[in-house]
Amino acid sequence: MSTPRWLPLATPAHVRQEVHRAARGVRGYFVAAVSVIIVASLLDLAVPMATGWIVDAARAHRPPASLLTPAIVMAVAVIGSGICNGAAQALTPSFFTTIVTRLRESMIESGLGLDQQRVERAGTADLVSRASDDVTAVRDAANGALPRLVNTMIMVIVSIGAIASLHPLFSVPLLIASALYGLAIKDFLRTAPPVYQAERRASTTQSQHILSTIHGLDVVRAFGLENLRTRTVASGSWQAIRWNLRGRFLGNTLIVRLLAGEAVATIGVAWTGYFLVTTDRLSVGAAATAILVLLRLFSPVRFLLMFLNTLQAAWVCLQRIVGVIQDRHEEPAATEHTRPASVRIDGLRFGYQDGPDVLHEVSLEIPAGHTMVLVGESGAGKSTLAALVAGLLEPRSGEIVMSPNGARTVLISQEIHTFSGSLLDDVALGLPASADTADQVRAAVQEALAHVGAEWVDTLPNRLDTMVGRLGTQLSPAQAQQVALARALLADPSIIILDEATAEAGSSKAAVLDQAATEVVKGRTALVVAHRLSQVAMADEVAMMEDGRIVEVGTPEQLRNADGPFAKLWQVWSDQH
Repeated sequence: MSTPRWLPLATPAHVRQEVHRAARGVRGYFVAAVSVIIVASLLDLAVPMATGWIVDAARAHRPPASLLTPAIVMAVAVIGSGICNGAAQALTPSFFTTIVTRLRESMIESGLGLDQQRVERAGTADLVSRASDDVTAVRDAANGALPRLVNTMIMVIVSIGAIASLHPLFSVPLLIASALYGLAIKDFLRTAPPVYQAERRASTTQSQHILSTIHGLDVVRAFGLENLRTRTVASGSWQAIRWNLRGRFLGNTLIVRLLAGEAVATIGVAWTGYFLVTTDRLSVGAAATAILVLLRLFSPVRFLLMFLNTLQAAWVCLQRIVGVIQDRHEEPAATEHTRPASVRIDGLRFGYQDGPDVLHEVSLEIPAGHTMVLVGESGAGKSTLAALVAGLLEPRSGEIVMSPNGARTVLISQEIHTFSGSLLDDVALGLPASADTADQVRAAVQEALAHVGAEWVDTLPNRLDTMVGRLGTQLSPAQAQQVALARALLADPSIIILDEATAEAGSSKAAVLDQAATEVVKGRTALVVAHRLSQVAMADEVAMMEDGRIVEVGTPEQLRNADGPFAKLWQVWSDQH
């Protein structure tokens, strides 16, 4: 069965489960926030209630001294409400922001573990947009709309209870208005999610078009594809705009329907108050209190409804974030490096996406502690096999068995990345998270760099503290490869895979890097994709690949003496060197 093009959306149940997990340890913030919001809402009722007392006092021609109590109540209520609302504004974002931060960390961790083909099939922009735009949308909602939602919901419940307590007949217009509100929100929540999902997909497609155009800029210019790519980007942009406008139309329709409910509530409560006052069932002050309590609800409710679009869009973004978390592969925990692990490859078939097989029934066994070197012409399938063993790709059939299961594996390819920061921090990335003191880390980094022959470190302005990467000293390809090999030494894996990891250094540094690679594989199980046949010197066994098949396996001496493909390749290389 073919894999869906897009990365998945999480179901509401999965979202609730993941949010519940992320809320561990911080639920106390939410409980405290709800408590102070309830107190603030009760205090806020004091102002309209005191106003009603003043109205009744005026109608009864009471002396001015009778206004002192309502005035004190108002002052105390305003001050207390301000303190409680301030505390709520501090507590509520703390709860929601912590959840968003933990979800973002889980998504990044899961995204890094996704199958490479899975990401490529969906388009890298899908994953990038989830890690950037979607996280931003959820974070903004968590900092603004969600705290306001909690505050408003509690205020509505407390206020409706207060109005109904003045006289039960006030419940009738409130129930009618609530029904109108409920129907409008229900229709919006039913029709909006598909629109927002389509808008996010269109936005992702737009980003994919832009990224692919930028990454392939040289090809675009070389073949005169500027107009074609411009039209492609424009088409994706207009599609995103269309879905965005549909979402705004739904939001505006919702606002119109909610304003109708607001009008019903206002007129209904006013008429009910008039009826109760004229029939001597309620005082004028109490009727005024009911109207004032209702009117004070409209501003926060109206403000919240303006953000209902934002909340619905944030919910879709949250589904996309949790979708990545749920899509991760459950892998066995990596074991510490106590001894090398064996690798058995049995009947492996692999092809990219829906294309033909590029590996055909590959079987190979690497005993624990042995170094297997893969050789062959470009395109023979060596790097693909290395990626499969590293777990970056999944085979169509066959299996890869490591013993012990979950043995720690490190892959170093020819695409070396130097992170911006000090050289010390860059190399120390290979250390486990439980690394010791700063002095011990520095000593370990120095030792690892010495093992890979990085004598150039002493020539840097600040040695290990020198800033490297884009924001600092630019390392040469050979130096960057030595940094990567030093990281691998610190990681101390049971299995190490070198996929042409010393390919970009040039002949002048070949011997140094070959020696560094020999140091890294020493005492470990290693699979080495050879860029130069000189690397065969480190091999316990050599596997010759042609057209996605293993055609020869044996020790270097056996294959050199045999009359096979490797012997011919070795002869050609020897004549040139």
